[in-house]
Amino acid sequence: MGRYWPLLILLLFGSLTIQAEEVKVLLDVPAPYAENVFWFPGGRYLLLVARDWNNVNYRRFVVYDVEKKRWRPVTQEVKHREELGEGPYVCIDTGCPFLLSVSGSYLKAEGDEPECRLDSKIQEQQIGQSGWGIAAWPIEHHVSASGRYVLYRIFALPGDPDSIGVAADVAILRVPKDEDLWFDVIDDRYPTNPLETFPVLWRSEHARPVTTASWLHPLLGNRDRLVLITTDRDDAWNLKTHRLVVLEVKK
Repeated sequence: MGRYWPLLILLLFGSLTIQAEEVKVLLDVPAPYAENVFWFPGGRYLLLVARDWNNVNYRRFVVYDVEKKRWRPVTQEVKHREELGEGPYVCIDTGCPFLLSVSGSYLKAEGDEPECRLDSKIQEQQIGQSGWGIAAWPIEHHVSASGRYVLYRIFALPGDPDSIGVAADVAILRVPKDEDLWFDVIDDRYPTNPLETFPVLWRSEHARPVTTASWLHPLLGNRDRLVLITTDRDDAWNLKTHRLVVLEVKK
């Protein structure tokens, strides 16, 4: 059973109605050395990239099935797209792209693959500092696929005034679908405290801080799903403590 953070929002439209929103934890698993994460089209699968900076030869790719809570390593290189096996597919490293399948195979791709063109289009549609982008390092702010929810950065960790920190406490806010408003909240230009202005659906303040985050982009799916890489609050730089977390906002 997933854990829920219920939020009741009262809206007045001639008569009083109650709209309930829940943030459900779909996945929360250990992910040592996790560095980055990518959504596959559809929002069911994730590609996790793990790297140990003390070992330059350690770079691992893992496919997670969010709904079945299963994973498989990406290990088999193929020469042709037809050999990739079961889709969907995701393109990463656009400078020297790789096309990866949920079956655990990968192909050194050309930039004209449909998934690579889609990845470039997504990057062109970023909102704010990082926006709808694939991921951010360190944590930035994002807008959900529906445009109703914003991931807001509260506080960076460690609390070093000369550093933006390696992780951050974050919150999911319900914000009206207005791009100018998104920018103001995302870039900390809003005239009042967003945490006191907009409904807070979930926050990490009393949980593990976040190093990397990405909402499912609307070009990849229409579900309000958010993937996070979290770290230990007392040892934020320790990549061995990283976990992979997937949340979904549902009405």
